[in-house]
Amino acid sequence: MENYTDNKKKMLDVRLTYSDNDSPDTLRIIQDAKEGLVRSPDAIPQDRPIEEMVPLSSSANRPSGQNEQAVSAAPTIDERSFFRRFVDRIALSLGGVVPKRGDSPLEVIRKCIFVTAFITLVISLTYIVNEMVLIPLDNSQTYKNISKLYDPDNPVPPPANFPEGDYPTGIKDTFKALYAQNQQVRGWMKYSDSNNKWLNINYPVMFSGDNSYYLNHDFQKSNNKNGALFFDQRTNLETKDAANRVLIIYGHNMASGQMLSPLNKLMSNHNYMRSAPMISLNTLYDERQYQVFSVMLLSTRAQDGPYFDYIRTVFSGDDDYMNFVSNIRARSIYDFNGVDVGPQDELLVLSTCTAVSNAHFKDGRCVVIARRVRDDETVALRPSDIVKNKDVIMPYAWYINQKKTVHPFYTDPNYVMPGLSPIDTQPSGSVPNGTMPTPYLPSDNTTTFQPGGGTTTKPSGSGGETTTSGPGGETTTSGSGGETTTSGSGGETTTSGSGGETTTSGSVVETTTVDDDQPTTQPTTEPTAEPTAEPTTQPPTDE
Repeated sequence: MENYTDNKKKMLDVRLTYSDNDSPDTLRIIQDAKEGLVRSPDAIPQDRPIEEMVPLSSSANRPSGQNEQAVSAAPTIDERSFFRRFVDRIALSLGGVVPKRGDSPLEVIRKCIFVTAFITLVISLTYIVNEMVLIPLDNSQTYKNISKLYDPDNPVPPPANFPEGDYPTGIKDTFKALYAQNQQVRGWMKYSDSNNKWLNINYPVMFSGDNSYYLNHDFQKSNNKNGALFFDQRTNLETKDAANRVLIIYGHNMASGQMLSPLNKLMSNHNYMRSAPMISLNTLYDERQYQVFSVMLLSTRAQDGPYFDYIRTVFSGDDDYMNFVSNIRARSIYDFNGVDVGPQDELLVLSTCTAVSNAHFKDGRCVVIARRVRDDETVALRPSDIVKNKDVIMPYAWYINQKKTVHPFYTDPNYVMPGLSPIDTQPSGSVPNGTMPTPYLPSDNTTTFQPGGGTTTKPSGSGGETTTSGPGGETTTSGSGGETTTSGSGGETTTSGSGGETTTSGSVVETTTVDDDQPTTQPTTEPTAEPTAEPTTQPPTDE
């Protein structure tokens, strides 16, 4: 009898309601079990025949009266609407993950954590799909449609409603259709590898007069995080006769591989570089070819070491220009033995950002520099001429963050960069002064970089020397009886120790000696003289 009651309870534990698909046998068992539980176990007949426990599959052997009674006791039609039934099923499915009344505190916490993780997963997947699939597809289609307007071999007819007088004088027919769409287009760049496998940079190049607009606008001037390739704001391509000693093009490094991101591959393997030695850049007025002769990894933050101003466009003379070229070659990851550069050559600079995983420091730049092919020059491409530069000068942070031996350029004050020639006037525009290296004390001293590109080095022992260098000069403080020297762009101040002499020349800094060992340096109110060359420039921060 106890087993009989237990079976009824187990049935009720599994089935408390009727279902649309219940057979008469199931309905009869459920109803019979409900009635049996409300009675006292003593009221159950002791001599109930075993035959009455009919298996569910044997409905044909059950008395017809009991079938009719069971069927009449159960609902035959679910009167709920389809929507209500759908909502009930969803609620039942979510009952195990959504907190509800009656849940214990730990169960509520568990369910909340699960729901939060699930929502985070959905948002993350949506973001990834949007960033890596939808936006790149849309951007690719946008520039694919634009490329239909530019065909160097078969110029696309311009729109008839665009006034002929609005085109710049001397514009080539190949650019008229593009120019009619956007009057800020200034050229078209194509850079691909010889096998057309991994490098396919093929975009119009824009000019807005600033270095920010086309960071987040495309050719159609629509908001687009891919932006567009654009010339530096100092570029002059407004007329056919305009001259630019250095042309600079910026572009994003997109995770999708679009815009200028493929340039980063050039830093990883010289075989990539050997397959892509030439760049094509057509302006509104002419067609140009450039030979690559430098691939650099550069830093832009003061705390990562001296900043090399690779985007200079003005030089004090040919010697200054050639020293700039020497700096570029010294920092190139590869040696390009087959490409020579002279004072009259024009340069093309391609600049994009690089990932921390590649640079080993933040806000790095991958820079490719090429020399314009001269008129009537025959280009002889030999891959074997491109080899690794075994004496390359990498950014200071590149050595420090990887615990590598720092290049003598930073530690040896007597280091001379190959190819440099002495010039009378050191132009500003880079640290150190565009051409000459800034020495750093050996690694047994503690060196920290100060804002503005300066450094402070503390000696490991007493009586040593503390050196602080900044954009305007260098201050050296010796121990007792030593000498303090502060040099700036406009003069120099020297303060000796006890019994020494104080000499001030120029008008930039003034040193007042408080006591024998602690000189104090203060700026004067007199303005600093203007530099004779172009001031130091920085690339776009969000490039």
